[in-house]
Amino acid sequence: MNKRTFIIVTQDFSGFGFAKKLMEEGNEVIFAYRFKEPESPEEKVWAKGQPLIGKGYLNRVPLEEVMAKRKQYKDAYWHFDQNHYPEEGELLRKEGFPNVWGGSQLMYDMENERDFGVNLVKKAGLSTPETIEFRSPEEGMAFLDQNEERAFVFKPNAPGDGWETFVPDSDKDPIANSELHAYLDSLNRANTGGYILQERLKGVEVNFEMWLRDGVPFFAFGDLECKKQDNDDYGPMCGGAQDITFTVPIDAKGIQATVGKLAKLPEFKHYTGFLDMNVIVADNDNYFLEFCARYGYPAHVSLLYGLAKSPIGDIMANMTDGDLSNFYEHFKYGFAGCITLYNTEPRKGLPVYIDEDVEKHMFLFDLYKRGDQVLTAGMGEEVLMATGHGFSIVDAAEDVLDHARKVHYPSRKMRTDLARDDYPSNPRDRYLALEAMRYLVP
Repeated sequence: MNKRTFIIVTQDFSGFGFAKKLMEEGNEVIFAYRFKEPESPEEKVWAKGQPLIGKGYLNRVPLEEVMAKRKQYKDAYWHFDQNHYPEEGELLRKEGFPNVWGGSQLMYDMENERDFGVNLVKKAGLSTPETIEFRSPEEGMAFLDQNEERAFVFKPNAPGDGWETFVPDSDKDPIANSELHAYLDSLNRANTGGYILQERLKGVEVNFEMWLRDGVPFFAFGDLECKKQDNDDYGPMCGGAQDITFTVPIDAKGIQATVGKLAKLPEFKHYTGFLDMNVIVADNDNYFLEFCARYGYPAHVSLLYGLAKSPIGDIMANMTDGDLSNFYEHFKYGFAGCITLYNTEPRKGLPVYIDEDVEKHMFLFDLYKRGDQVLTAGMGEEVLMATGHGFSIVDAAEDVLDHARKVHYPSRKMRTDLARDDYPSNPRDRYLALEAMRYLVP
């Protein structure tokens, strides 16, 4: 493998694990950071631990400093680990930097401007669940009173102060309606950020993702996430407690019926980056839920740690420089599993021990080094992600769980039911349903 220079641009260090792996492969890596100014009480907690993440592991340099010297990094591979700092990303493209991935104004707007994203989805001919915006809890409760037989999901426009995404537990729609009614009644009336109620559809939830370079698709995969922290789909909602990931042909039915439709829009004619969509497959249709077209969520960890058979440096370089011949050959057959390990009492300085034989399977996040000691930074609950591989979903699930059990620290928490098929969101049943609908083949 040739030594390359990678610049990982971040605002929350979610690309820490990728940067670490790139360094271990012998690449030069610059972790270019600019911290997000904290706004909510939760973000103020994060801000205390953020400056520590990756310390002792990485060459961390302020983004302003890297941008000021950017001409000397024109041949580097620039990867933005989330949809942030589009001004910098678009500037690099405008100045002719050849290898920039992410940092797109288009994807920033798609993720952060709900109406913009939904309008693109509709323009592509895709369906969306019924979605209504409200300004006060009273408005939403009145609507639920008029629709007592229907279930909805609560999504805030401005999270914080108790206004967080809420999905009712009951699978019976009238009871779910009552759950949400009670939740709305409990909210702080002082929050005026607004929210939406989105119809809860019954079907198969799946994330399909396509990668494009200069508007041309060259790779696709599917991801089945479990989004509650505790076994059997209990506990709070989170970004992704565990998941199963697998490659999918670009011309597969599921890809072409979802992200493939978006890719044909003129907005993506020269787009380079991820294009993903979380959908519910129901009633012979595909209902758009949300975008997450960026690094920084478990599917990419599963893919690049669990399924990759080539060095990550080769994969991340080829996807940006256009060396795309036989790109699927970078990945193994079968399935990758990922489990997030949490800290029930997040705080700075907790010692973390990772058995030496599984360290290569760990995607680090809320950690830093002091000498040889690995410690928690205290930014939040997510400490790291364990990954694994298998030629069946059960084998992949058991492999990642075996790895996860070799990580030790106080107050460790994680799901242990990825291999089971007796809870609502289990990946095995969802994968079989997609197969039965022929969504994973052309």
